[in-house]
Amino acid sequence: SKLDALGQTNEQMYELTHNVMEIDLLSESEYYRILKNRNSDLDFLIAQFYYGLSRAVSDGVNGTGVGIISAVSIYENLTLNLFDNEPEKVVYGFCIDS
Repeated sequence: SKLDALGQTNEQMYELTHNVMEIDLLSESEYYRILKNRNSDLDFLIAQFYYGLSRAVSDGVNGTGVGIISAVSIYENLTLNLFDNEPEKVVYGFCIDS
């Protein structure tokens, strides 16, 4: 794959990042399983919380109400399970206007 080819290049170093919408970051999604299998290849992941399952502006990062799941529960799963307790690998992005 292209990802494998990047990892084998000795001429240049690459910082590999990935932007993902929150719905694809739920542990039951196929996309999450792919990320979990390749987590060592990612330098960091940008989790996008934009008008999806969580609504941090309305509910706060810990709450639900307008959103059906808290943003912090998704974030914690990413840092604890996807990246084996490496919170520095997850960037939390959200829209500040509801």
